[in-house]
Amino acid sequence: MSPLDEIIEVEKQFLAVILNDHDTYFRVAHIITASTRFSAPEHQEIYAAMQLLVERNDQIRPSTVLFALKELSGRENTNAEARLRELADIQPDASAMGSYMNIIHRKSIRGEFHTIIQKSQHDLQNPAFDVLDLLNDIHTMTSSLLAHTTKNKEHTLKDLWKSHTERFKLNQDTANQLSGFSTGFEKLDAAINGLQPGRLYVIGARPSVGKTAFAINLMLNVCISAEKPRRAIYFSHEMSADQLSQRIMACKSGIKLEHIAKGVLDEKEWELLNQFQIDEKTNENIIIDDRPSGTVKDVRESLHLHSANPIDIVFVDHLQYLKSKQGRYRDEELTHIMKEFKELSYEFKIPIILISQLNRNVETRTSGRIPMLSDLRESGSIEQEADVVMFLYRPEYYEVLTDSSGEGVTGETHLRIAKNRTGILDTIHLSALLHNQRFIPYDKLHDQLHEIIEAKESEGKWSKRFQDEKKKYEKDVNNLDQEDTPF
Repeated sequence: MSPLDEIIEVEKQFLAVILNDHDTYFRVAHIITASTRFSAPEHQEIYAAMQLLVERNDQIRPSTVLFALKELSGRENTNAEARLRELADIQPDASAMGSYMNIIHRKSIRGEFHTIIQKSQHDLQNPAFDVLDLLNDIHTMTSSLLAHTTKNKEHTLKDLWKSHTERFKLNQDTANQLSGFSTGFEKLDAAINGLQPGRLYVIGARPSVGKTAFAINLMLNVCISAEKPRRAIYFSHEMSADQLSQRIMACKSGIKLEHIAKGVLDEKEWELLNQFQIDEKTNENIIIDDRPSGTVKDVRESLHLHSANPIDIVFVDHLQYLKSKQGRYRDEELTHIMKEFKELSYEFKIPIILISQLNRNVETRTSGRIPMLSDLRESGSIEQEADVVMFLYRPEYYEVLTDSSGEGVTGETHLRIAKNRTGILDTIHLSALLHNQRFIPYDKLHDQLHEIIEAKESEGKWSKRFQDEKKKYEKDVNNLDQEDTPF
């Protein structure tokens, strides 16, 4: 018996088992799918007919499969019908169903892989075909094949339990241990447990609220302020690398963005710049890609390019600039983009932060303008695929300058966690100091800082050892009082 005859015999046994026992289908359907290749065309047609019956909640029987075959082909299907009658007479060995399934699955994967190789060889012979595009296509196609295998997808509860226990033991000596990278904001870390590998994060806001500034703060806290510096790549589709680096410089040094943009610094600002100079190693840890538009394919290529010194976290600013060849309409296109990013975060085991615009529904509401999930622009798939969705809201953006008690809210920013798969929903209060692109924890008692300074000065209690504290108080108060410069 030839190898082809052997695999066809296995396919017969496989289909005959399902034909004899309808429930068997549900034990194999997660492996043998609509994309599985059968060696015999009539077997492909019979399995498709079985799938149609299951979708309709009909029983798989020889008579029902025959009816479904005619419906799918729209005509008499002599070969498939003859094979169906043959299958009905077989007394299959149901105990070997697992073996049948694995043989068919591996044969299908081998066939698809062979097709990939043939296509790649054909493309490689074309001088006009970009070799980088070819490499990316090969990776995409092989990744799709791997996604349909059972390897690394099934886990026993015993193994998972052991993994959790080991993590608990590792963290027991460290208080408030995060499983992800610290955001630099204590309350945010407590809510989302840090920026975790394999997770997709979305930061949404209306224009000029501070999305890019907040993303810069997260990036610097992960890459510079952390005990263990990380590598980040920032895809800046909205502004050039030069503009983004100015904002990073303002955030890190505390110098006004306006002065950095003009290129004119006073003596004090030169001191600040020298004091907060980013070291050479950190410079290499932050990479900016400022192509005006892009695709998920571009992100994947960049991650592979840096595989020798892997990227730890990705920022995309912003999502609405990305394109995809999939989908006829923009919402379909964005759905595909989000699914690709989700797969990318899993594949490279890194957190990916996507910045997103909001639609104009926020502006038209009269009952409150705090963003909601339905405000995410262009597609519901953004909220569906994201693990965490956060919104930035500044009352003064809508000319609300005082709260219900009459206190000023200049600079006050609400970071609303609207979706969190593995944690709580919360609102974190921050202060936006957009003149130097900084966000700091909001302190409603900032007016008391003035009182503390004045009281200590009047009582002559500012001893030398308190001078540093005084300067810190004065700096914080001045920052909170300065007028914001939206970007």
